Amino acid sequence: MDYGFLRINNNMEIPLLDEIYVKLIKDLGVRGPTLHKWRTTGRLHAEIVAKFEAAKLLHPEHFQWLVQNPQIFVAKDPPGRPPLLKSADDKQVQSQRRTWIHIGGSAADSNAVIERALKSWSKDKKHCFQFFSEVLETGIPSRRSASCVTFALCLHSDIFPEELSILYYTLVERCTFDEFCEAYTASSLSALMDRKGLYQERS
Repeated sequence: MDYGFLRINNNMEIPLLDEIYVKLIKDLGVRGPTLHKWRTTGRLHAEIVAKFEAAKLLHPEHFQWLVQNPQIFVAKDPPGRPPLLKSADDKQVQSQRRTWIHIGGSAADSNAVIERALKSWSKDKKHCFQFFSEVLETGIPSRRSASCVTFALCLHSDIFPEELSILYYTLVERCTFDEFCEAYTASSLSALMDRKGLYQERS
């Protein structure tokens, strides 16, 4: 159950909310069932404010933030996606569109058109599109990405070498998306790298 973390508009405010709940539970002795009751009866914000107003445990600026943000503690979720999840959705859509245009899709295509096209693709082609998106976005997929396993990047050390990022980024720039997909499906990405003049870089 959410106690406000999904309604925060700014990631920088998460430590503030963390501090509030830590002090509330550890220093003021408020138990989980009590918090649950406050939340389900619509009194979560008012009760928390009252606790800290009496105890004077919060920094004045942090207490002011608490007082000024009752909407974070509402009992029912607001319509639509929570701000943090919506922000992640927006970034994913933007990344998807950039990759779509990079591989030859039309900039005039709507997000719905792009989404329909992606859904119709094979699993291998979807893997390749995701990989292209991550390489174009950050240079190389993160350790938490499924691409890390799909493309055997997990075989490398904990920190990917810079050379690996350069190798994949250069390959993505030099080959077409269809070439990459064909090589991936045929397990011949190394041969594709060689054809694109990257033998030395991959050796």
